[in-house]
Amino acid sequence: MVTGANVTFLPMHFLGMNGMPRRIPDYPDAFAGFNAICSFGAVLSIVSLLFFGYVIYDQLVNGLVNKDLSTNSLLKDPDFFESNETFKSNEVKSESIEFLLNYPPMFHTFNTKV
Repeated sequence: MVTGANVTFLPMHFLGMNGMPRRIPDYPDAFAGFNAICSFGAVLSIVSLLFFGYVIYDQLVNGLVNKDLSTNSLLKDPDFFESNETFKSNEVKSESIEFLLNYPPMFHTFNTKV
């Protein structure tokens, strides 16, 4: 969406510096190229907004695959609400380096002058 806004409004600065007046229904053919770029940027912004809306809709409706098939998945909260609780309950065991150490570190673990 940011790219579409930049492509839309950046050429308008050049159009203004070249003397194109604002709020006119017709413009000289010399400004057609920059106006086409502005129109393309507006279309790009609209398409990206529609895609963003689809991603939000898809995540809310489908979400992650529900592994518990014994209950109706429509009656449960989506998985993205439960993922943090699953991690906090230590059901997910990770083998990465940040979880191999005890945290927070014990007192007097580091050699520092007091």
